[in-house]
Amino acid sequence: MSKSEKNLKEAFAGESQANRKYLA
Repeated sequence: MSKSEKNLKEAFAGESQANRKYLA
């Protein structure tokens, strides 16, 4: 996995967690 791909996945995961926090 490329570095940018890893960063993209981590950013997406972090965004999902943030959205869950606001929605919960």
